[in-house]
Amino acid sequence: MSLNIYIDDTRPCYAENDIIRGRVIFDCPRDFQQIKDIRLTFSGCSKSKIQKVKGPAAPTGRYQSKCILFERERILVAAEECKIPPTTYEWPFEFRFPLHVESPNAWPEARPFCVDKNQPLPPSFDAECHNALRKVSASVEYCLKAQVLKPIKGLFETKSPVFEKVLHLLFIPMAARAHTHAIELERKQKIDRTFMVRSLSLLPGNTDRSLSVQERFKAWLSPGQLPYFSFGVEFQYPFFLVHGMPIRLSLDVKPLIDNSNAPRIPEIVLQTVSITLVGRTAARASPLLMGSMSGEVDEETTLLSKTSLRVAVSGQMDLSEQFGQISLPTTDVTFNTFNLSRSYRLRISLAFECAGKLLNFVATDLEVVVLSNAGMTVKETLGWGSADAGSSHSRAYVAYSSDAQPPPYSSTVSEWNVEAKCSV
Repeated sequence: MSLNIYIDDTRPCYAENDIIRGRVIFDCPRDFQQIKDIRLTFSGCSKSKIQKVKGPAAPTGRYQSKCILFERERILVAAEECKIPPTTYEWPFEFRFPLHVESPNAWPEARPFCVDKNQPLPPSFDAECHNALRKVSASVEYCLKAQVLKPIKGLFETKSPVFEKVLHLLFIPMAARAHTHAIELERKQKIDRTFMVRSLSLLPGNTDRSLSVQERFKAWLSPGQLPYFSFGVEFQYPFFLVHGMPIRLSLDVKPLIDNSNAPRIPEIVLQTVSITLVGRTAARASPLLMGSMSGEVDEETTLLSKTSLRVAVSGQMDLSEQFGQISLPTTDVTFNTFNLSRSYRLRISLAFECAGKLLNFVATDLEVVVLSNAGMTVKETLGWGSADAGSSHSRAYVAYSSDAQPPPYSSTVSEWNVEAKCSV
């Protein structure tokens, strides 16, 4: 016996309002007794688990939450104590991804989480991460689940699936796709700093020599009498980052002549550059009885790191042209919902040398939004889906095409195919 789900016109990823058509196939080579029912469920849920990180002798607490985003159910066979004759049964189905989360949640709205009546569906997500304080397991799952249920009678009757097939669907909402923000992709953010250097090295005769101890002491006693030079540094970066696409980062270094009295413009040298992408997974959950817990875990990805450069800079510099292409690695898109969120920011560290002085340009919290490139997503996520025999969750779509239209469904009437009849 086997239970399978087949999808017509499979897609590597889905968006809101997309229609999913297919059929459930139950291969029954012998009589099957006492069927409670056979049903198909289309659902989305957001799950999180948080554990405190403590020493080996300290007690640990587990906090977990499960938010149902939506749920659709079709009863394919509604026959109490039904005997299934041996044959192969097929039930066509059709579902549509909703536009918004449909079930209310009791979580209060707070940053970085979002709760409102038009809460959009979050993208598929799966992460396990930890730091010195928290272990976080988080997922957003969308799936089709077919079950053959057989009742277990007793004081407390429960339904236990005899067969179960789960088909995972990759969902990326339109708002998280790059083409939705095509006009905004060129939007640049910038951060700037102004530096002032006071030094005897700004004088023409001191350019290539080290100052004596006496000169340094004199400069320390009378800093206001030293020549000074000012320059501005502007760092530009894109607000939206796209999977697999180059990241355009640039520097603009300009002497500020109106705020300088040095007799000449000194050389400005870039010594080090470090660009880091920080991804944050935030989750909140409740224990079994009472209370709640939040956990935030950061993961760092180095985009660019260069030391001992000694590159003279003046005017605008494209970092990709200077140091090679900087691309966004494969990562999850930005989202926030009831109990989970994924956010990103850039951390910038630059070191300049001017007139013997080392000057640091540091920015640690530059917010960016990560979007999905539909073309890249197709190639990288073909493994999502399952349509094999048994109850394993294999990850491969199996296409099944037919011109037959799915029958109407209700909670009390099941549709049978190919002369399927129920006999008690």
